[in-house]
Amino acid sequence: MKKEKFDEELFMSLYQPIEKSIFNYLKRFSNNADFTEDIMSECLVIAIEHFHQLRDKRKFKSWFWTIVKRHAISYMKKHCKETPYYKVFDAAEKDILYSDRDINLLERQIESIDNEKLVKEVLGELNDKETFFVTLYYFNSLNYKEISEITGMVSIDDTHRSAMRNITVTAEDG
Repeated sequence: MKKEKFDEELFMSLYQPIEKSIFNYLKRFSNNADFTEDIMSECLVIAIEHFHQLRDKRKFKSWFWTIVKRHAISYMKKHCKETPYYKVFDAAEKDILYSDRDINLLERQIESIDNEKLVKEVLGELNDKETFFVTLYYFNSLNYKEISEITGMVSIDDTHRSAMRNITVTAEDG
């Protein structure tokens, strides 16, 4: 099978609209300027190398976010072994239900957190899935549908509630 010629103009037209949100996500995800730059450039190389395999170019955004998510997690695990990045989620706690009012109250609590150390600590207590959700939803202002397209997650509400519960517990303990 012949490899298609790389269409730089098409690639850049698809990449440039999402570049800033990806960079901001990686900046918050890694909390390290060097890591952010490394992950960003490595993701670009991966995407360019495999761009010819993307049949439906309309799915570029979710395809690229998938690359970013997987590579960022892999990169951080490799370079930050001394910091536990996730904890085991207790499935029994999944049955806790929050009302929309509670979620709105919890969202306001998150928005009011301005202590960078506490934010790092709180995000460090979330599992990979929750951390990714929180950064996409709160820091990159993506909606449930966009997050679902990027991550392939079906139970966005469950992830949101779980993250909010863990953030509240950590913030109250902090």
